[in-house]
Amino acid sequence: MNGVRRTLQLPGKVSRCVILAAGAGQRLRPLTDQQPKPIVPIANRPLLRYTMANLRRAGIDQVLVNVHHCAEAMQAATQVEAQASGMDAIVRLEPQLTGPAGALRAFQDLFRDGEHVLVLSGDLLTDLPLATFAHDHLRSRAELSVAVKRVQGARRYGVAAIIDGRIVGFAEKPDVPDEPPLPVSCGIYTVACELVADFPEGTVYDFGAHLIPELVAAGRHVHAHQFTHYWNDIGDHDSFRRANLDVVSGQVRHEIALPAGSRLIGEPAAPILVGPRTRISPRSMILGPAVIGADCSVGGDVRIDRSVVLPGSTVPDGAVVTLATFQGDRVVAMDGVP
Repeated sequence: MNGVRRTLQLPGKVSRCVILAAGAGQRLRPLTDQQPKPIVPIANRPLLRYTMANLRRAGIDQVLVNVHHCAEAMQAATQVEAQASGMDAIVRLEPQLTGPAGALRAFQDLFRDGEHVLVLSGDLLTDLPLATFAHDHLRSRAELSVAVKRVQGARRYGVAAIIDGRIVGFAEKPDVPDEPPLPVSCGIYTVACELVADFPEGTVYDFGAHLIPELVAAGRHVHAHQFTHYWNDIGDHDSFRRANLDVVSGQVRHEIALPAGSRLIGEPAAPILVGPRTRISPRSMILGPAVIGADCSVGGDVRIDRSVVLPGSTVPDGAVVTLATFQGDRVVAMDGVP
């Protein structure tokens, strides 16, 4: 940041959102080998669908999406989901990755004077009321607002020091104890668009590593919007499996229709979601919560326990799938195993 201070204007509402969707999702491989992370299946629906539904509820009219890894697939999915949600979408390719904050430069020509824009990481699942977050930002008269939640194991995230609703210090992945819960940045921001002109060009520029500390060091207003709603940063296989099971268990407050032909079976406390055209041997045992995708075949004497079976998979006779993700014909990830 070059230190230029602009007079900010406050619009009546925030009507646009940048969805950050360019990353390769290395820690989710092989799930992300052929698809971008924002469209991995969560309870048999693309993650992007949950994001779009949340934005639609917040009154967002237009989404701006940067793409890089599997760019064509991400662009196609964005157009489908935006049309279904009744929103306009503009997708732009980043030939070279510029980081979460730097990506906003790809849309700088679209921003209007006085505009404030939502920014969401495309790989998160949350039911945070985004309209409330945006309104809180405008009321605070901050240049940047950061959605913050207290979590255990905060060392994996960016940790904020907060006084009277303002972020006064910020450290990315600090060496802190796992307990007590500490306030971390959740990859959800509202940004005064005047800031974007000051972002450096030709380099990676991040919210947590660069923008937030720089604004705080300059004494500028960074607002902390603290919340307790559901939030899951789907960065690895454990969080991917947990997101699937949390949705099917009703822990995420989203009302999104199941794919046609789906079945929800089992006990209410341990539901099992079965996708269309999936065949399950009557000799198999499935312990919920669990998610089984479309077009799967589950053989005899199989035990599936609190796991996710991805679409098109064939689980062979006698297989045991426990706290795991199953893709194709094998387990690709187990709980706690990288």
